[in-house]
Amino acid sequence: MLWESYSDEVIPLSYNLACKLFRHRSEVVALLTNYLNLIDSQRGGFWGGITENEEEALTQVVIARCLNRGPIIELGTLFGHTSLLLATVKGDEQELLTVDNYSWNPFMMPADDHERFALRCLRGVVRTSRVRIIKSDISQFQAEYQGQTPAMVFIDADHQYESVKADIEWALRIGSGVICGHDYSDQWPGVKKAVNDVLGKGIMTTESLWWTI
Repeated sequence: MLWESYSDEVIPLSYNLACKLFRHRSEVVALLTNYLNLIDSQRGGFWGGITENEEEALTQVVIARCLNRGPIIELGTLFGHTSLLLATVKGDEQELLTVDNYSWNPFMMPADDHERFALRCLRGVVRTSRVRIIKSDISQFQAEYQGQTPAMVFIDADHQYESVKADIEWALRIGSGVICGHDYSDQWPGVKKAVNDVLGKGIMTTESLWWTI
């Protein structure tokens, strides 16, 4: 009787779960793929982060060309991994502005949870290192920006061609000392094409990190 009662409860639950998984199978596959990318150490990087070689290259670019020459603006916070690196290597008095509207993340977290997670990751540098987190659509932030000419604009938000192109063109218009970004690779053809179309051969790369000469 106990087994029969247990089965009566479990089978409908299992069936309902299977139906939900089948109905949302494309989302489940995307979520699983992103998770496997996160834990795959052979890739050398992770979602929202850069590899060790890219970290070293970005560090050298900031030290050589950006220290205390205006703020650093990061378009696309995600979880704050690159923000932490930039906060560590920038000048003590230099401000880092990191901008995101939290509309996308690889684990399909609700926007409010995504924002809370990013804020928690960055709370230390916000308190101590002149880091300012700005919740905004990128295009709105760009339209309203009236601050100093930035030492660097780091582009790692929407990876679609038109968005990346618009980000690069905005950085050029405001006279950013260095324009830099991530995911210049065949995996992200929109990024690669936008960088090539706007900047041509005027860039250097390390793996998928790119920056203006």
